[in-house]
Amino acid sequence: MGLFGKSRLPMAHDSKSDVQRIGSSLSLIVFALVVVLAGLISGRFMILWVGFFLVVIGVLAETMATLTFRHLTVRHQFQSLAAEIDQPMSAELIVENPLPWSVGQIEWQLDVPEPLRFYSLAQSSVDDSHGHWRLHGTLMISRQERLRVLLELRGMRRGRFRVGTTTVEFSDPLHWGQWMRRAHLDERLITIWPRRLSLPSGFWSHASNLGDLHGRLWDPPDPVLIAGIRPYRPGDPARRIHAFASARSGQLMVKEDEHLLARTVEVILHPQSTAYAWKGLDSEALEDCISLAATVVEASLTQGLDVGLVVSGAVAGHSQGLNFRPRHGPGVLEQMLTALAWTEPSDSMGSHLVDHLAELTRRISRDSLVVLVAPFWPDEARSAWAALMARGVNPVWITNARTYGQPLVLRPVGVHAVWRWLDGEWSRE
Repeated sequence: MGLFGKSRLPMAHDSKSDVQRIGSSLSLIVFALVVVLAGLISGRFMILWVGFFLVVIGVLAETMATLTFRHLTVRHQFQSLAAEIDQPMSAELIVENPLPWSVGQIEWQLDVPEPLRFYSLAQSSVDDSHGHWRLHGTLMISRQERLRVLLELRGMRRGRFRVGTTTVEFSDPLHWGQWMRRAHLDERLITIWPRRLSLPSGFWSHASNLGDLHGRLWDPPDPVLIAGIRPYRPGDPARRIHAFASARSGQLMVKEDEHLLARTVEVILHPQSTAYAWKGLDSEALEDCISLAATVVEASLTQGLDVGLVVSGAVAGHSQGLNFRPRHGPGVLEQMLTALAWTEPSDSMGSHLVDHLAELTRRISRDSLVVLVAPFWPDEARSAWAALMARGVNPVWITNARTYGQPLVLRPVGVHAVWRWLDGEWSRE
């Protein structure tokens, strides 16, 4: 589906559409036929001609109304279907009349979900008495004219929202009282991405704790370990030539490097916002947890690392969660942010996490940094974590659980580090 869509008002007799007629000129035609019949019976030609005139007017009004109904085009045009929280997005409501006669006054009404805010740059008003925003206004459209109502959209929180429940009302061109109505016009899904925060200054030190030590003792480890020496091959970079080995052997020798710096980041999101399911949902903790996962994903991709994403919660269209293999490149960040924006907790998150960890264990490599983002450690996946740690992986745990000022009691065995984000501040447990 493209960014822009078009919806044409269907014929009035289309029984599958949600179009309604609030009046019709058919009553005028019936009245005119009665007048014609009365003229024929009484033999008065004046009454007869008046009846014929009313028949012509009624048929003409009905025909013009049907053609207007068929050809009047109403559509939405959005600048983008995804945005950040509180980022303005421009949109347009376009009404086009290609016919050679004027449609006259058109009344439009747009219903908007509560987390979104629409602001019209045209004459309009907003009514939120029904639990959602209702934007409406009036247009005057002439023959062969296109009108645009400029709108500005802002999302107040993360999620996906359906926009486009639009009502359009207009009369027939001869204004005989025929009204037509079309709802659910050109619906679109608007995605609002989660907020991104800032990672602590020492976070990336977990990705460089392996390698050779060179120079002073307080220097950080070299992320490249020399694994061996081999003869030079055409195409090898000159910086890899080993001078001493080349002088000793009498031929060019190059170093074989083994990369030990984490080149892949696996982000695991387990959005369990309370310690026990029966305690319900902590909305603030849930949103912070998803924002933290989005922060790690964006920061890793910005550094050119391959990023994998595991989501144990339900994602729209994927009730058992998602498991993205590590990758980077154009569009990867947008795809992962959209998945996080569509994430909601589910009752079976624990079992889904076990399945995803089993798949992660099969594909994990020694140079991967595993980051678990979860308010509470998932004990139900204990055996799956043990299998993952048996591969030599020591995950980093990011939590935003509130412990009322007390440190986390126990660090799970095998966890390399625990970071806690609370009230906008980082602390290492």
